Amino acid sequence: MSVLLLCSLLVAVSARMNELVLQDEALVGEVVKTPLFRKTSNQLPTNFDYRSLGLLSTDLNQHIPVYW
Repeated sequence: MSVLLLCSLLVAVSARMNELVLQDEALVGEVVKTPLFRKTSNQLPTNFDYRSLGLLSTDLNQHIPVYW
């Protein structure tokens, strides 16, 4: 009986270790609490290209597997 109680206690303690702990807002700093602004499909532009803004670079294959 005591073994079963000990096992259930260990399971309960290990389950609480993964619990999300919220910090005080004074420690965190700025907290955004505004709702997300969503646009409908009619409000989106028909054509949009990030290349004209200079926000893209060339596509590089950064994982070339080498097996020795």
